[in-house]
Amino acid sequence: MTTRWRCWLAGDDQERLAAVSDWWAEEIDRWDQMLSRFDPASEVTRLNRAPVGKRLRAHRDLLNLLDFCEQARQVTEGLFDITASSLSAQDSSHVEPTPPFQLEREPSLFHWTVAGRQLDFGGVAKGYLLDQLAPTLREHGVTAALLDAGGSSLLTWDDAGDESHWQVSLAHADEDPSLRLLTVDSLAAGSPARSFIRLSNSALSYSATRLAGTSSGQTIDPRGGELPESRACVVITQSAAWAEVLSTAALCMGEAAAAKYIKERGIVASRFGWLSGDDVNWYATTN
Repeated sequence: MTTRWRCWLAGDDQERLAAVSDWWAEEIDRWDQMLSRFDPASEVTRLNRAPVGKRLRAHRDLLNLLDFCEQARQVTEGLFDITASSLSAQDSSHVEPTPPFQLEREPSLFHWTVAGRQLDFGGVAKGYLLDQLAPTLREHGVTAALLDAGGSSLLTWDDAGDESHWQVSLAHADEDPSLRLLTVDSLAAGSPARSFIRLSNSALSYSATRLAGTSSGQTIDPRGGELPESRACVVITQSAAWAEVLSTAALCMGEAAAAKYIKERGIVASRFGWLSGDDVNWYATTN
């Protein structure tokens, strides 16, 4: 995960906050070593090299993540797929109803059911890890926090219920026409920004179809490869992992279809917004 991780923590015991901050960094390193597709010794690399049908033991944490990803694939009818980046134009013309891999809880086994696929957690790992780390932080005296994974996935809480505690803003960077997320520490830097988004006890995911300064897409549509047009959306909900899943699927669906899907399927999103120029068009997500 080539991601910049940052955390703002509040609590009564500064020494305890320092210790839990160190733990946060160590856990991120542990997950990074497990999920990296570029480290030849990582768990994910080992699974990606396996032939179809070969059963391999996998770390229980990784199995839990894979299980979540399969649930998300089913909920989104295949539009969220952690193996989509390995699809070619020829085999991405349809969404397969069956998973490309199988899991066995006891004794923690994984095997591929489809050839030519690769695991890539770039569209969910940040949010999933934020969800996993948050309970331990809260148990150890963190009463308010903003956890930032790469400026595109955030998780916040405030036990005092202060809805104005955390504010973020989507803005254009002067040197880059693509959109990025500004967090609390960069709001004073003078970048031209839109109105603030207040976050309290919620998660936010920002997804876009383009990588900054390139014509390559960062989101792959399993039904047809790279998305050809520039799109960006924001999802705010209670889970950082589900926010990432929904924002990824929304890019594949398009603006109106995504808003309709989230509303009609009862997928809980506090807010769903589509970026248009300098504005975020927010949609109602409950009936």
